[in-house]
Amino acid sequence: MKHWAYAAGAFIPARSRHEIEWTPSVPELRVRQVVPGELHVQLRSATPNFKGYLVREGAAAWRALAGENERWVLREGENRLEARTQNLFGVLGPVVSAVIQFKPAPRSAGAVERKP
Repeated sequence: MKHWAYAAGAFIPARSRHEIEWTPSVPELRVRQVVPGELHVQLRSATPNFKGYLVREGAAAWRALAGENERWVLREGENRLEARTQNLFGVLGPVVSAVIQFKPAPRSAGAVERKP
């Protein structure tokens, strides 16, 4: 016997299995370069009872992120950004890491330094 929802037309067909699969509490990091040496990271997650994101750079302490965006300023060498979710009950999601090896472009003799 088929489930009643088939006859009611309550199911929405999916083109791909990836449209219906999700991993709760695992943050997705969307990274784009703003300027050389600086990245914009947007975090997204399907976390039940979501409270917020925790992030840390390198071996620094975890800190709460206000919102879903992070400005990541790179230093020469290896850079690591870690993120995780936290729900309203204090349950932490798994750690997701992004690792960037950064080598600044050599400065030319005629380059003018811009100040923010």
